[in-house]
Amino acid sequence: MNPTTDIEAWSNTSATKRLAEKWAAAQADTTVWLQFCAFMVAVYGKSRVADVTNPHGINRCRQLIIDVSRDAGKADKLVISWSILAPYYEVYRSTADLVTEGGEPRLINRSISYDISPDWGPDTAEEVKALYDYNYLTPFAGSIIIPDIALTYADFGEVTLAKALFTEQII
Repeated sequence: MNPTTDIEAWSNTSATKRLAEKWAAAQADTTVWLQFCAFMVAVYGKSRVADVTNPHGINRCRQLIIDVSRDAGKADKLVISWSILAPYYEVYRSTADLVTEGGEPRLINRSISYDISPDWGPDTAEEVKALYDYNYLTPFAGSIIIPDIALTYADFGEVTLAKALFTEQII
């Protein structure tokens, strides 16, 4: 079944209903998430932290984007994905060069790295675990393949634990 072509059938699956229930529970109790956001604002400053969570999207997580840019010609962001399915979060750094073409700004040379920014702090993962009962999903653990599921953009044998916890629709 393809969720992009058979939306009604996909909406009636037990997996989709469970995901909707998880989002409803996450929306009903935002206490821990809001505390975590406040914690990140305390670390980075309000103007640098943006909650980009979209509960109506297809992701299975809440997300913060933190601007850690130090150079006007670079977009440098930390992305924190907070799973609604399990008590895990991941952090990655997204960088790109900012250029202007025809008067319009554009990002080029995009890259993603799972190296945690130095301003994240060495004890932050332990603080998050202690305060919010959430665990950091290490890049190694996140890269473990789950062979018996597929996503709308990844076939069987290509889906990682991180993709299953934080992105896309499992089919």
